[in-house]
Amino acid sequence: MLKNMTRSVYKTKTMAWTVCLLAAIFYAYDFLLRVQPNILVRQLMDFYGTNAAGIGALYAAYYWVYTPLQIPAGLVVDRYSPRIILTASALFCTVGTLLFAEVQWYSIGLLARVFMGLGSAFAFIGALKLASLWLPPRFFAAFSGLATALGTVGALATNAILPLWVNRYGWQNMILITTYIGLGLGLLLLLIIRSKPEHHTKALSREFRNWGHAFGRLWYISKQWEFWINGLVGCFTFLPIAVLAGLWGTSFLESTYHMDAQKAALVDAIIFIGMSIGGPFAGWISDHIGRRKIPLYCGSLFSSLFLVLVLYGQTFPLWVISSILFLLGFCTGPQILVFSIGKEISPPRTTGTSTAFTNFLVTIGALIFAPLVGFLMVHFWNGALSPDNMQPVPRVWLFAIKVVRELG
Repeated sequence: MLKNMTRSVYKTKTMAWTVCLLAAIFYAYDFLLRVQPNILVRQLMDFYGTNAAGIGALYAAYYWVYTPLQIPAGLVVDRYSPRIILTASALFCTVGTLLFAEVQWYSIGLLARVFMGLGSAFAFIGALKLASLWLPPRFFAAFSGLATALGTVGALATNAILPLWVNRYGWQNMILITTYIGLGLGLLLLLIIRSKPEHHTKALSREFRNWGHAFGRLWYISKQWEFWINGLVGCFTFLPIAVLAGLWGTSFLESTYHMDAQKAALVDAIIFIGMSIGGPFAGWISDHIGRRKIPLYCGSLFSSLFLVLVLYGQTFPLWVISSILFLLGFCTGPQILVFSIGKEISPPRTTGTSTAFTNFLVTIGALIFAPLVGFLMVHFWNGALSPDNMQPVPRVWLFAIKVVRELG
């Protein structure tokens, strides 16, 4: 009997981590889609006949729906099956990538990015919701870091692998390959994901599934000033990833350090490597010391210092700028702790809602600053991606960081 119990516990643990990791891998796929324009700036300018402002808007179109949908997505994930929600999300992402690859109209490109944002809106929330159902509470912060790390692996793949596919197959065929990957992930999500373990309690499910009760939980969360401060801290800490590494980093390195596109994408990817290590480390250390704020404070301080060094410093040797970008990503890693803090200060059984509200505040920065930087680039230069014309880009970044400093 003891042997059967041990086998059952092992089977449950294996299933728990399989379910949660698959959801986190889907989040990595969504992150890959999010930052794809970073390596395609030149191609997309030529394809759509647009300038930097147009590319900034194309990138931000993902956030047009991703950010506003965070709150309703949290309510939906708390109320319905994460398995069905994540499978449908994968379908929306694949439709978006297919449109992005096949149609040359700029308006359809915007619509394609909107579809990607719509599908991606549920990925991170769904992964953390599943973790709250399947994993012990002591693993939640560590899993948040792991999910974020896998997300940055998706971004790393965008910078390190996809440029090779672009050179070999062309950028549109590369997008089609990501469509097939999305279809495969959607099938795996449908077949493997289970919404909750068999032993999970169903108490109060009738009240919990009531929409009035759901909006009451959201209202309760939105009235707490701690949630707003927590989310805005995450917003400003995440900006270097969302705007620098996610969109303009490759072009910045091409112009400032005179790198070719493939090399610039690889160096830009170092930020994601640092974040993929810093996120889990921050989750582990915060669980170990039982404090969330100390790693978050330290990460925010040092990431600001390294970002200012990138912007204000002179041109560095390759190994120096690579090290600085790695440390910038590593120190941005503790940003994931805002989700653990949000969960801990929220009412019981509201992981989806609290995560969604926090992520809504975190991603507002990308929604605003990605197109803003593109607009400022057009204002300062003529839109051509030559080194001479791109020299004002560092000044645009200085302006952006000064705005962030004033708002903070």
